[in-house]
Amino acid sequence: MTLAQQALGSVLRFALAWASGYLVREGIWTPDEAGVYVEALAAALAFGVVSLAWSLWQKWRAQQAIEGRW
Repeated sequence: MTLAQQALGSVLRFALAWASGYLVREGIWTPDEAGVYVEALAAALAFGVVSLAWSLWQKWRAQQAIEGRW
């Protein structure tokens, strides 16, 4: 894992922790619900980032093939 990936992960975890803390404080979620939702959202974001990265790689590779560089 690169430094950029680790930094992005830290920022996302901070944002999720802040948002869940706010929702618990406002009484929208219970602390137990917050833990479950944050875990699920973190997993979904991780899979989404991997999916997006793979898609961008495929597009870049196809463009390189069209231009005769690959």
